[in-house]
Amino acid sequence: MPQPPPPDDLRGVTLTPAEVRAVLAGPLAVTRPVKLPSFRPSGTPGYDWTFRGRAHARTELAHRRHPNGCWQDLRHADTLKLCPFGPPGGRVWLRERWAAREGLAPVGNLARALNYLYWFAEYRGNLRDEYHDFGNWRSAESMPRWASRGVLLVSAVHIIPHGITPDAWAWSATITLEPAAHSVQDPSA
Repeated sequence: MPQPPPPDDLRGVTLTPAEVRAVLAGPLAVTRPVKLPSFRPSGTPGYDWTFRGRAHARTELAHRRHPNGCWQDLRHADTLKLCPFGPPGGRVWLRERWAAREGLAPVGNLARALNYLYWFAEYRGNLRDEYHDFGNWRSAESMPRWASRGVLLVSAVHIIPHGITPDAWAWSATITLEPAAHSVQDPSA
């Protein structure tokens, strides 16, 4: 069974600009498709969900017999831990499109560095025309932890039907912005 990251190791979650604006305004219900192969309700007594995936290496012979993985049966509580937003009660940091002044170095003076960051969800102008020393907008996946403007609390996670086919499932998570002014980590610390 795939293991979720340890609770003290926050993972980043990428949100679209509309989702960022919504989560800044209040709690937001976010939906993402389940990306586990052949994910569906389990027919095995005592288990709620099943998917085809790689188990921990029991023997080399088992891996030769099942090169694409075996069926994994999970209880509902264990399945919720695999959600990309984390389990209920977990925390993730916000990743979004952003721009920074060229040559920006946050080490040593994080407060000053934060003055030279822009987030795509809030900026309404043409960054290159207004500020010639800023680069292009960067992708959310390239955002470092120190540039994030918040930590999100995962208050609820559900598995819901998704799409027009009966086998399609999705994670539905309710997330809220953690009540802190700015939840960045100083990279010099």
